[in-house]
Amino acid sequence: MEKISIKQAAKWLLDNDDFLILTHKRPDGDTVGSAGALVRALRKLGKRSFLYENSEITDKYMPFAQGFFAEEGFEQKKIISVDIASLSQFPLGGEKYRESVDLCIDHHMSNSGFAERICLYDTASCGEIVFDIIMELAGGMDKDTADCIYTAVSTDTGCFAYANTTANTFRVAGQAVELGADLPRLNKILFRTKTKRRADFDGYAYSNMRYYYDGRMGVNIITMDLRKEMGLTEDDLDDVASIPTGIEGVVAGITIKEQPDGCKISVRTVGDVNANNICAAFGGGGHRQAAGCFIEGSVNEAEEKLIEAVGKELR
Repeated sequence: MEKISIKQAAKWLLDNDDFLILTHKRPDGDTVGSAGALVRALRKLGKRSFLYENSEITDKYMPFAQGFFAEEGFEQKKIISVDIASLSQFPLGGEKYRESVDLCIDHHMSNSGFAERICLYDTASCGEIVFDIIMELAGGMDKDTADCIYTAVSTDTGCFAYANTTANTFRVAGQAVELGADLPRLNKILFRTKTKRRADFDGYAYSNMRYYYDGRMGVNIITMDLRKEMGLTEDDLDDVASIPTGIEGVVAGITIKEQPDGCKISVRTVGDVNANNICAAFGGGGHRQAAGCFIEGSVNEAEEKLIEAVGKELR
């Protein structure tokens, strides 16, 4: 793996063509927004570029990807991954590209180094890196591309409320708005609109939170039966991981989502508690205050293991 700079990444993109851009499994606003911005910018430069058709993109984020999926017969020459930190995060059906990534653009310092070259910076969002690459490439961007960048940056920082937010985050978001990003519309869609199902779920989550270590650990469990009973979609569950740490005194918030083959875990922390350390114990990772992993077994078994792991971090 070769680590390259923003300028080197831009030059590599200019020197090549026929790109296929991958987003990660269970895609969020950062991976879809970053990929959507990059594919638009490359096409503006006359490059043949497409997004891998990730079947898990939700209705909320689909507008940023729709119309850019690889057409039938397209043969990529170069593969780019965006916001993917490890092989386990490759999208469904995209596992065949695990050994073929030519350029990885990422902001997770826990990145496993699976690509031939990587453009890696410790930023709050991948969108910040993609923004700088595009500005290096083209010196600007259109409104739709700016919308994608704002979506990437704002969603990975909880509308700039999370501790990972930096001055650079505001710089990129501000420039995206200057370049045409529709701030009122995007904020309403991304942060200020809930389905009735999500409103009902929020009430359930707060009422059924489990607390450990004198209230410093909060656990939110989402079973498959609960999802079916409440009719919850992936859009309804967007950013549920932030619920536990919104409660006074909780410094380690755990969200356990039951899956057919185990449990998807999201960890959010406050202060000195390291979410990445907690998830690393189970083969996962991420950032200091936001990380994830997968644990085989039932939700109760996963909860027991997480109570132990969090306890070690709280000592």
